[in-house]
Amino acid sequence: MDKAISQLVFTIIMLMFFIFAAIEATQFKELASYFPLYLSLVAIVLMVIEIIRQVINLKKGNEEERAELLHPHIGAALIYSGILILYAVMVYVIGMVLASVIYVFAFLYFIAKTKLWKAILITAILIGAVIGFADLMNLYWPKSLINILTVIFV
Repeated sequence: MDKAISQLVFTIIMLMFFIFAAIEATQFKELASYFPLYLSLVAIVLMVIEIIRQVINLKKGNEEERAELLHPHIGAALIYSGILILYAVMVYVIGMVLASVIYVFAFLYFIAKTKLWKAILITAILIGAVIGFADLMNLYWPKSLINILTVIFV
């Protein structure tokens, strides 16, 4: 399967997802259904337009574009996807705030290559803003696996 076909299949899967989301949004209470329903409807229209565009480009048969199966920067995309998955696991295991501190600092220092003092300063400001906003809005972050285990075994 070449790149154009795989993109078309992915777009069709996304279309089915948004159709499912629109159908599920109709099951919500009236006020709760507005945002997901209309967002899904807009996405369905955009996915149909994208499918039409991809089919037209597929019929034109641009051989240079169809020659490569994977994007040239697929390695970087997989690394960033892995980092996001690692962040989600860290949120589950050690908690939202601590995982965010580690993620933001590591991203700024190792990937964005900012200076150490800038990475520390930006991380401190961001986490201070998140904690301040959470206190202002009375938000409660989900409990981490470590908190749950300490409650059970202590």
